[in-house]
Amino acid sequence: MIPVKRELLSRILVSSSVFILGSPLITQVFVSIPAAAETITTSPTEETTLSTNELVPEQQSVTADQAVVEETVDSETQIEKSAEEQALAESSTANDSQSESSAEQIVEQSTEAEVTESGTTSDEELKIKAAESDNFLWSGNWGTAPATLDIEGVLTVGAGTLSTTVDQVIPLDDSLKNMVIKKVVLTAPVILPANVPGLFESTSHYGKVPSELDEIVGLTYLDTSQATTMNSMFYGFRGTTLDLSNFDSSGVISSLGAGMNQFLANVWYLKELKLGPNFSFVGWNNWSSNPYPVNLVDPSGMYGFHSSYYTGYWQNVGTGTVEAPYGENILKSQELVLTYDGATMADTYVWQPRFIEGAPVTINYLDEDGQELLPPNVLTGGNIGDSIEVVPEDIPNYTLKEVQGEEKIIFSNIPQTVTYIYSPLIETREERKIVARIIHYLHEDGMEAAPDHVDTVEFIREVITNLATGEETLGEWQARDDDTTFDLVKSPEIDDYFTDREFIDEVMDVKADSEDIEEFVMYSPKIVESTETKEVKRMIHYVYEDGKEAVPDKVDTVTFTRTVTTNEATGKNTYGEWQAKDDDTTFDEVLSPEIDKYNADKKTVVKVTGLTAESEDREVTVTYSPNMIESTETKEVKQTIHYVYEDGKEAAPDKVDTVTFTRTVTTNEATGDKTFGEWQAKDDDTTFDEVLSPEIDKYNADKKTVVKVTGLTAESEDREVTVTYSPNMIESTETKEVKRMIHYVYEDGKEAAPDKVDTVTYTRTVTTNEATEENTYGEWQAKDDDTTFDEVLSPEIDKYNADQKRVDKVTGLTAESEDREVTVTYSPNMIESTETKEVNQTIHYVYEDGKEAAPDKVDTVTFTRTVTTNEATEENTYGEWQAKDDDTTFDEVKSPKIENYAPDKVSVEEVLGVNEDDKDSEITVTYAAKMETKIETKTIRIVVHYNYENGDSAAEDHTDEVTFTRTVTTNLATNQTTYSEWQAKGDDTTFDEVKSPEIKNYHANKTSIDKVTGLTAESEDLEVTVTYSPNMIESTETKEVKQTIHYVYEDGKEAAPDNVDTVTFTRKVTTNEATGDKTFGEWQAKENDTTFDEVKSPEIKNYHADKTSIDKVTGLTADTKDREVTVTYSPNITESTETKEVKQTIHYVYEDGKEAVPDKVDTVTFTRTVTTNEATGDKTYGEWQAKDDDTTFDEVKSPEIKNYRADKAKVEEVTGLTEKSEDREVTVNYSPNMTKSTETKEVKQTIHYVYEDGKEAAPDKVDTVTFTRTVTTNEATGDKTYGEWQAKDNDTTLDEVKSPMIKNYTVDKETIEAVTGVAVDNQDIEVTVMYMPKMQTATETKEVKQTIHYVYDNGSKAADDHTDKVTFTREITKNLATGVVTYGEWKAKDNDTTFAEVSSPMIEYCTPDNELIKAVTNIQPDVKDTELTVTYKANTETKEESNEVSRTIHYVYEDGSKAAESYTETLTYTRNETTNLLTGEIVYSDWAAANDDTTFDEVKSKQIEGYTADLTTVKEQTGMTAEDEDTELIVTYTKNTTDEVDPTDPSKESSNTPNDQTKPEDETPSIGEKTTTKVQETTKTATSEKILPKTGEEANPFILYAGVTMAVSSLLAFFLRQKRK
Repeated sequence: MIPVKRELLSRILVSSSVFILGSPLITQVFVSIPAAAETITTSPTEETTLSTNELVPEQQSVTADQAVVEETVDSETQIEKSAEEQALAESSTANDSQSESSAEQIVEQSTEAEVTESGTTSDEELKIKAAESDNFLWSGNWGTAPATLDIEGVLTVGAGTLSTTVDQVIPLDDSLKNMVIKKVVLTAPVILPANVPGLFESTSHYGKVPSELDEIVGLTYLDTSQATTMNSMFYGFRGTTLDLSNFDSSGVISSLGAGMNQFLANVWYLKELKLGPNFSFVGWNNWSSNPYPVNLVDPSGMYGFHSSYYTGYWQNVGTGTVEAPYGENILKSQELVLTYDGATMADTYVWQPRFIEGAPVTINYLDEDGQELLPPNVLTGGNIGDSIEVVPEDIPNYTLKEVQGEEKIIFSNIPQTVTYIYSPLIETREERKIVARIIHYLHEDGMEAAPDHVDTVEFIREVITNLATGEETLGEWQARDDDTTFDLVKSPEIDDYFTDREFIDEVMDVKADSEDIEEFVMYSPKIVESTETKEVKRMIHYVYEDGKEAVPDKVDTVTFTRTVTTNEATGKNTYGEWQAKDDDTTFDEVLSPEIDKYNADKKTVVKVTGLTAESEDREVTVTYSPNMIESTETKEVKQTIHYVYEDGKEAAPDKVDTVTFTRTVTTNEATGDKTFGEWQAKDDDTTFDEVLSPEIDKYNADKKTVVKVTGLTAESEDREVTVTYSPNMIESTETKEVKRMIHYVYEDGKEAAPDKVDTVTYTRTVTTNEATEENTYGEWQAKDDDTTFDEVLSPEIDKYNADQKRVDKVTGLTAESEDREVTVTYSPNMIESTETKEVNQTIHYVYEDGKEAAPDKVDTVTFTRTVTTNEATEENTYGEWQAKDDDTTFDEVKSPKIENYAPDKVSVEEVLGVNEDDKDSEITVTYAAKMETKIETKTIRIVVHYNYENGDSAAEDHTDEVTFTRTVTTNLATNQTTYSEWQAKGDDTTFDEVKSPEIKNYHANKTSIDKVTGLTAESEDLEVTVTYSPNMIESTETKEVKQTIHYVYEDGKEAAPDNVDTVTFTRKVTTNEATGDKTFGEWQAKENDTTFDEVKSPEIKNYHADKTSIDKVTGLTADTKDREVTVTYSPNITESTETKEVKQTIHYVYEDGKEAVPDKVDTVTFTRTVTTNEATGDKTYGEWQAKDDDTTFDEVKSPEIKNYRADKAKVEEVTGLTEKSEDREVTVNYSPNMTKSTETKEVKQTIHYVYEDGKEAAPDKVDTVTFTRTVTTNEATGDKTYGEWQAKDNDTTLDEVKSPMIKNYTVDKETIEAVTGVAVDNQDIEVTVMYMPKMQTATETKEVKQTIHYVYDNGSKAADDHTDKVTFTREITKNLATGVVTYGEWKAKDNDTTFAEVSSPMIEYCTPDNELIKAVTNIQPDVKDTELTVTYKANTETKEESNEVSRTIHYVYEDGSKAAESYTETLTYTRNETTNLLTGEIVYSDWAAANDDTTFDEVKSKQIEGYTADLTTVKEQTGMTAEDEDTELIVTYTKNTTDEVDPTDPSKESSNTPNDQTKPEDETPSIGEKTTTKVQETTKTATSEKILPKTGEEANPFILYAGVTMAVSSLLAFFLRQKRK
């Protein structure tokens, strides 16, 4: 294994060695780089590669071809190359010999480094390193940091200082012409110096490899502490994560050109931003569209953002994760930039998800000791803000004691815990134990004679059960009510019985572990005989067909008797044979009586013989029918055709057609009722034949034929048909106009505006009867269907209001409508208002103390009137007061009822005619409490009892009474009672003295009772006892308690001698001599023996005892009753069987009593066991048992007889027969068949549950209401009788049906309401319930912006940017059922799709190049943001500046005195001075000479007589500029010598003397004038040398000085001019 960080280390070596080959630093690099590499560690976060599923499509296409393998380095991990990288390395070739040479050196150097570390290097590793070197396309320096670029666009950087931007690092050549730097990997500490803007910008520079960074690894190695600017640092970065946690921005300057302007501009993919404690956003805000310097857009503006999943805010991760951030800082990008404080906000910031999974909620289930009862339930998956209510688990045998934490959970970023504390269920129950003594009261046969007497002693104890552990705690047994005794019981008396034991003894001191006791008391019965009588009757009813009696019934009776022997005790009867009275067992023959006009259906009722007591009573009905007579009835149905003119007069004779019907009428002679047969048509003709209408000249019939009418019946109505003849008609048209004229007038009637006329024209057709010349008029028709006077707006007249603002449209005009005139009157403006006034009646309900008894009742009458104000005159006109709803009444008010109070007014009467001038009124109803008065009596008694010591009366009590009365008054409202003073009856308040009576042989303890005075009603009753005591004598009493055991046979005879056990008790007896009463001491058992010992029963041959031994009885007391126990010996018993039959005979007869089929007999046989005591011969009878347990006469279907039906389709099963049941006879009568059937009809409601596409969502729900009716068919005649329809179970309701719930679907009908009162003729109902998927909607927002920048022409900001935006939203709908997401159309907010027209802002002293940005309309959501720039040019102010340059020639004599007037010539220059009014900067144009004159003209010196000028002419001086200084020249005149000058000598200048009177101005130009005289060439002119005025010496030094001065001045002027420019 190779223990070295091969790949990353080799990359570092390559990146460093390649660019320093030949460099004197090579030794240093080889030493420092590996050392640095050994310390490199990169966290997984730093090396996370953007996964393709997080990228927008453009990035996915890039990353698909650009699989970047991340490296991590530590001291223990070896990183091997992926197969893909190895393949790439093996397929790569070097571009030139230099790269090959470099690769060889890299391999050699890296090999040496590895050998140094590992000690060995294999050939395989050398090959890998060679392949790795082939991956690199470039190596060199980024600043001072070594760097390499591989074929994947990864720029790997070592330690150093980065002095330029990433896109200016690598020179572009042919081998790199298509390369782009995609990724930067910092592998060692690097430094960002002071001023390197755009370090990682994604852009290009000419001649350099461009960058499009989508990942930067190892940003924590970047030391930014020296940086003063980070402008555009990550401009255009395409990655999703940035780790700035190690950034130090403390040195960044907030100023123009520095800061962090566009730090994150054009970053569209960033989702995760890690910020550190030493970082802050710093920037210079230099234009309005850049409100914060970093230019980080909001997440909502980035790619990959979707408003359904993100909120558009940044959120710090906090204690959460990148996927589920929990931080409290939730900020827009601008807020994050402007408020970020590294000291408190350092964290990783991510897009805030719209749904953030909350921290888990743990549910604990503990007992009171903190032990876990159930495993914790951890709830996860809820989003923050989701709520859930936790419900405790039901834990068997525990009950919830306490809840720690909130059960209503709202998921948050903090883990939550809910702990349920349970207590074990403690069940406390009362355990009962009963010790019973049962006394059985039995007959001799062992049957119960009387209900058992049960005496119980109940013991209870408390049982406490811990249901959780099952532990039970038992209390002590306690007898209920401390009763441990079975009382003495007297045996009940039963009539006609006697008992063998009159009492059952008392049993005391029963314990909880005592055995139950059974006692038996036997009863014997008495026997009584009686006679039973039975009659068998036949009743003959004589009736008419309607069932009414025709003659009285005839009854024949046969009487039977038998002897009944009754065991009175058991009630069991023994019956003798039935005997017929007088041996008569016959119903005699009976002749039916005759009734006039009626026939009996039976002439005689036949004789019936052989009757028995079991024969059924019989009923025979003789029916009388009346005589019937038949006749025939006839009926005609006629059709009459009338032929008439329109006036009803006959046009031709009527045509009559007749159809004849007949039917048979049957008359009941007795009742006169008639029965009618069916109508029959004569000759079967049921038709009115077709009839042609006769022709009449010049007339037309409205019916050419009267059609045939078939299927006539006797019920058809007679028919009349009228054929009408009409004459010929001629049509014409009539016209009519309806007009509306609107007059516009003032209130004085004068015209305010011209009239307005609207005309509606109608026409109608006039039809003329040629025969009668009468006219018939058609309906009027409006021309163009216009039946409307159009709405007319009244013309506006200044300062007037029309009483009608418009004359309304009038529709529905007719030709009958009258012409209309409407007058619109113009009035001065009037304002109406409403004045309101109320008159109140208040009823106060109070108690007598003035407190409120019931709320006030207020009745208000409201009046209003109209106040009309003339605005012009401000006068008011008042209308009449009107009562609201015309109500001027205070209604009668009944005083409310208050329990136990009575009002002084039962009602407040109605008040009529209230008017507005009435005052408010107040009425008080006072409630007084109802009072109840009664007399209360109280008696104070003294009772003197005269008793013996035992409490018995010794003499009659003596009673004395004092009676008091008082009046009691009760306030029924308050229940307060008022009492008057007590008054003694007769004013007697004394109990008199009473002497005790004397009783022989007794003495009283009180000889008298003292007098008691001053009694009051509050005095207590007194009882005084006077006790009489007798003489007393003592003696001893003895008592024995015995147990006698009798040994008897079942007949009670002795079987063995009795066994007797005796316990003896003694006690002291004190006898009262006077009364004979005795006082007894406690009983003491002899030798303390209180036990009956156990006794074994003796054995007797051939007998067995019912008790083998008699148990020991302990705890006997003197009160214990003597005890008798009987041991009964029973002999052997033999059994036999006794049989008895009970029969049912079914007779089948016709209605006339004749046998229809043979009788059917069913027999039930009973047996019982007879037990015989062989010793005594006594028999004991067992219970009767039915043979085969058959106690039933089986159901017997009546035999079928053709064309007959039995009145009993079957003879019902008879169950529960006993041996006491009587034999049974049943008669089945046969009548003609009537068949009943049931007709069924269903009305159904079917509910279909479907999705929107019609597919089934849930099974149909069908509810059915079923109706049935009975159809009775007479099989003989086929007639059917229908019963009423009946709803099954009386259910005529289609029940309400709740629609089933389907997850993620909503239903259009949550409930199908019940349909009640469903009728049989209702149609089936089909209802469809539609399920629509639940839709989750979110709104996505998109903005299209237009930003207008206002700048000066130098690019600086002139005004705040104007931003207009069009906001589009669209609805995103997620189908929760299918998961399908649907996007709606983009819609502009407020339908605004326009960038409004924008006027450029006015800026003082500036003019924009575009004063108006025109509106942009119909903006679509796919339009890109636009930026426009309006440039402001500063206004200028120009003025002319002038400058004069003068030359002055002084004329002086040699002594300096003035020789002539100086001559000055001035050149004037002008230039424009342009001032920038915004900045104040001044710009000057070039100087321009006036009239382009830049020349000082040649000036001839004046001639002064006797003097000669040293300069006869001052030369012309050209090219003068405005910057030239003014100059002064001196012309010196020297006095001539005496020699005359020959004026004709051309070599001599002529001169003038001062006294020369010639006009010198004719010879010398005056100041300001130019000479035009040309000097002859022979004239002496001034030279470049100047002669000093006095000495005449040469003036070279002056000239030199002047020249130097002029040169310096010119340079200075030039410099100043340039500076101004």
